[in-house]
Amino acid sequence: MSCPETGLKGFPIKIGFPIPSTLNPSIAEDLILDIQWGIKSVAPRFSGSQLEEGDANNTGSQTSLRIQGTQYYLRSVQLCQPLHTSFLEPSIKDSCRAELVFVFSSSGAYATLCVPLLAGSTTEPSKYLEALRQDMLPGKPISLNTLLPNDLHYIHYTTCLTQIQSQQTVARNLRVLVFTAGLIYPDASITEIKRKIGSFPSIVLPDTLQPGTPKNIGSDTDYKGFFRYGLYTPSKSNSGDSRIRIDSTDAYKCVPLLPDQNVKDGQIKVDTENGELLSQVLKENDDQAASASGPTPADVEKLIAIFFGISLGIFILIILAYVISLYTGTSTEKHPWLFLEMKIKETTPTYFIAMLVGIIGFVIGLLVQYIFPPKK
Repeated sequence: MSCPETGLKGFPIKIGFPIPSTLNPSIAEDLILDIQWGIKSVAPRFSGSQLEEGDANNTGSQTSLRIQGTQYYLRSVQLCQPLHTSFLEPSIKDSCRAELVFVFSSSGAYATLCVPLLAGSTTEPSKYLEALRQDMLPGKPISLNTLLPNDLHYIHYTTCLTQIQSQQTVARNLRVLVFTAGLIYPDASITEIKRKIGSFPSIVLPDTLQPGTPKNIGSDTDYKGFFRYGLYTPSKSNSGDSRIRIDSTDAYKCVPLLPDQNVKDGQIKVDTENGELLSQVLKENDDQAASASGPTPADVEKLIAIFFGISLGIFILIILAYVISLYTGTSTEKHPWLFLEMKIKETTPTYFIAMLVGIIGFVIGLLVQYIFPPKK
């Protein structure tokens, strides 16, 4: 099975014209995107032409990426030749020296985060690159998130690649995110890191993926059709504890789950492209609660419980008074609480009837107010 004729093919995609400043905002659309970064407690180093990060055998990694509800795990981090210089603004394009590529995979699905490495002056150089250059940590563990730029706007596209499986060619989709602001790092430091591996190599894709012949985008129309422009908003810090996740509600979608349609052979199949953002669902629920008039079903239950509680308390007091009246005095003298005993006998049926009528009226009144709430 080969890639379809329509759509993007090959990696990396090239842009064949200067990108005007108004083009990217016109295709703004944020992905449901969340990244959980692993913590590195030893100095980073190269293993061949790749950095010793991720899990080349795809058996699990602390660093994970979630896009549109699909979870990917880090396979490798590569510092390679520039791939997406055509995505950069003309003012910074010539300063691109290399590109950092995070390669992720998940059960035959693949994704990459691409960060162009730009030569320039900065007061806060990447802690990870500094540790890589100096062969030592800055006194404490570091995270791979220090390889991201300060400006987290990105271009997103999906391209089709081919893969060799059992001597057959199959099509595989690759999601690509390019952080277009790039990571600024001193030119001399980039050169020093480059000496460690001789030269920046070409990108190496996992699992026999073939980069193919990348498509060249030559018009605004194609650009708008194939690319989207978004902003990644990181989740709150989880204090370095990889057992605890603190995710943004924008990282999840609510989708309908119908047992007859979505559950089959012990598996749940959900279309993550559809559905509604969890943050939007929560907001709609809050808006409905704020605009609701009259008591809610929970309020009705609470008021009924209070009413029954008070009524039961009064009834218990009456019974106690009656019991005390029976056991006060002797058998030869006239009952000292005879008047109270007579009144209890007279009023007890009336009390229960009145309580029953009161409960019925109380419930009817609440239901009428709930069904026909007063207008504001």
